[in-house]
Amino acid sequence: MAHDEEVMLGVLDETATATLDRGHDTGFERSMTSDGDRRVRRAAVQRPREAAGAPVTGFP
Repeated sequence: MAHDEEVMLGVLDETATATLDRGHDTGFERSMTSDGDRRVRRAAVQRPREAAGAPVTGFP
C-alpha cells in the first residue's frame, strides 16, 4: 500500500481508525514525562553519541 492509501484507510475506515486510536492511547499510557534533571545526568558517552546522530545543518 502506498503512503496515501494508508492515510485514507485511517480516515475512511472506522475500524482501522479505532484500532489506531487504541494503539495511540496504549502508548500514551506507557509514556513518561520528560525529566530535565535526568537529561542533565545522562552518561558522559551519551552526549557524543547524540551529537553524532544529530542532523547536519548549514548546507545550502
